[in-house]
Amino acid sequence: MALAIDRPIHVRKIVGLSQRDEATLRRSLEFQLRQSKLKVADDPTDEALVVAGAFKLSPPVQGGQKVELRWAVLRPDGGELGTMSQANTVEAGTFDKPWGELAAIIAQGAAAGLTEILTRLTPDKLAENRGR
Repeated sequence: MALAIDRPIHVRKIVGLSQRDEATLRRSLEFQLRQSKLKVADDPTDEALVVAGAFKLSPPVQGGQKVELRWAVLRPDGGELGTMSQANTVEAGTFDKPWGELAAIIAQGAAAGLTEILTRLTPDKLAENRGR
């Protein structure tokens, strides 16, 4: 059986973001994954592992906001293979403007963590029974 790092990866829509910001971050993440020599699938397939992301931004407190992105690598059947999160406190309003460079920075960190998860997955973990 192929290693996880050799399987195509589909980045699912990232929840918790506006349509514009979601598209920007998803494209940036796909770019970074390709830069890491991973195969990115535009659409889900029976072979493609899935990257699911969720964005959460807290209300401003004393000029700062806590941001958290949670990422999961899933088997095609939805079974979870690994998770990671990115969290930071940023200046309030940081995410109110178009993301651009911000998306690239987030995507670099996410791609590094996701690649690490993929390299650690064993073939038996990839083949676990569906519905577990």
